[in-house]
Amino acid sequence: MPEPISRRDQRFESLFDRWNLTYEFIPELGLTDELKVLDDAQVRAQPDIAPPERVDEYALQMKYGALMPPIVVAAHLLAAKDVLIDGNTRARAARKNRETAFPAYRVSPIPDARFAKFLGAALNNIGGVRLEREAARKSAIEGIDMGLTDDQIALEIGYSAESVRRWRRDQQFNERTEKLNLTETAAKLTNSQKRGIAKIAHDEPFGALVQLVVTSKPTEPDLKELLEKVGQASSDSEAMELVNTARDEWQPIGPPPQKVHRNKAAQSARMHLGGLLKIGDPAQVYDATKAEDDFRKWADALSFVQSVLAVFEQHRGVDGKLA
Repeated sequence: MPEPISRRDQRFESLFDRWNLTYEFIPELGLTDELKVLDDAQVRAQPDIAPPERVDEYALQMKYGALMPPIVVAAHLLAAKDVLIDGNTRARAARKNRETAFPAYRVSPIPDARFAKFLGAALNNIGGVRLEREAARKSAIEGIDMGLTDDQIALEIGYSAESVRRWRRDQQFNERTEKLNLTETAAKLTNSQKRGIAKIAHDEPFGALVQLVVTSKPTEPDLKELLEKVGQASSDSEAMELVNTARDEWQPIGPPPQKVHRNKAAQSARMHLGGLLKIGDPAQVYDATKAEDDFRKWADALSFVQSVLAVFEQHRGVDGKLA
């Protein structure tokens, strides 16, 4: 009997042990039609499974004695036996070399296709070609559905915990928009807008923000400022008041296609005021090397502020409110 073209793989066995799975090493598992390949149990999409150029590369390497990792099959899955979880390319390359058997691990229990795909992602990470980003994202979603933490998922699929957290937020955003019947509307948002809005915990302001951003197309700084305010609101009613105020301010006007027209002088003043107020301690702005020049500018600023406040007072109504 010829030497098997692969041996036991301690990395795989360590993973099976860590996951508390039962496994059996089979030196020569038949590469017959009985070896099932089910789309629902594959970590990669069908067009990306065992690309021909990689099959040719593996076949050549095997022909000249390369030792490849064993394939991995689920003992039972979806009413089938020996369902291939990992090793499509290796199996096809062996068949190309007219091999009729290949070393394999038969693993159990594999409770469902979701579990099989996540196990396949983990095996790819340690013994195969690293998952492409989209395949990794889908694997992360499987892990999220299984109740795993971001760190657990990141460890198994070989992507950062921050990437997994981002995919989790995306998934949560999609689930919420589907629940609120806003999927079609939310599809018009950018990824950055989705991730910002996803941080809003309650459904009413969340849904209102999705609709507002799609219709008003605010600038990034304006949206960031609104999201901070809504996130700090003490109640849903306060959050909705902030959203409704923004809706009035961001109302697109003018000839089609309308856009939001803003008072640029007021925007600039808000930006500079915000920066000044963050200083906190007035003593910090004193610089002895520029004191005379700074004093004149602060005196001019005081005069300007007094003039601005006078303008505000002119807009105060009989009820005491500014309009």
